[in-house]
Amino acid sequence: MKERETITSNRYTPLMNRRSFISASLAFAAIGSIPLITNKGVAVNSAQNTNQVIEKLLSTLRDRQSAIQVGKVVLNEPHAALSLSHLVTSILNSLDLSFNALISIERVDLMKRLNHRTVLDFDSGAVFNAAGWILGQTEAKLCALAAKTQSLSIPIIRSAV
Repeated sequence: MKERETITSNRYTPLMNRRSFISASLAFAAIGSIPLITNKGVAVNSAQNTNQVIEKLLSTLRDRQSAIQVGKVVLNEPHAALSLSHLVTSILNSLDLSFNALISIERVDLMKRLNHRTVLDFDSGAVFNAAGWILGQTEAKLCALAAKTQSLSIPIIRSAV
């Protein structure tokens, strides 16, 4: 019996054809417009509630202007096309907080939780290099949130925290 000949090629073959890519992109875009839900089951979709959540998260920043500068570097990364709701949801999930828990938590406790999460990020290798600054991923997302809110000119109501 004759052996079958195999032809190997160095030609690049994409894992996905163009039509599938376009369909998937449209699906992801549609999904992105749906209010995101934290793993605690609370939707983050109301402008007022989101504003309150954002301000509470940003209250953990010691130097907001520096965080904004670092956040701009984070947002310039090709994989960092993060929406505001995705950033908020991701940070809440990283801190293992629900929307309601975040609203009621004291700033001191939130800072402790963020510091603990940062240690875990570094221990697990979940770090981000932002122009020489090595940050935990949660910190990087928090900086990106600060930059995103500033770039979108979202009025943040400052409360006594």
